[in-house]
Amino acid sequence: MAIIDEAKTWVRVTTNDSAIVDEISMLVDAAILDLTKTADIADVDREDLPPIIKLAVRSYVQAYWTRNVDEQAKYLVIYDGLKAKLATSSAYNIRN
Repeated sequence: MAIIDEAKTWVRVTTNDSAIVDEISMLVDAAILDLTKTADIADVDREDLPPIIKLAVRSYVQAYWTRNVDEQAKYLVIYDGLKAKLATSSAYNIRN
């Protein structure tokens, strides 16, 4: 399953409206960019993400898709925790 299709299920979207799909795609890309540029995670294949990175991307997408502030805070805590683990992991961090 393509990452964009998975991301649509994460945020419970079924439409193929290009504007909505583009926005979700942008969130996926932003999450991956944040991980690779600020946590020094090695570049990853967008369509073949390791499970822990996919979970971080999912948390990021859900955080920025929701309009519920409490939900957003919950997902960002999850994202930040995963990002910290990835940043210190010798398996994923390019500087370790």
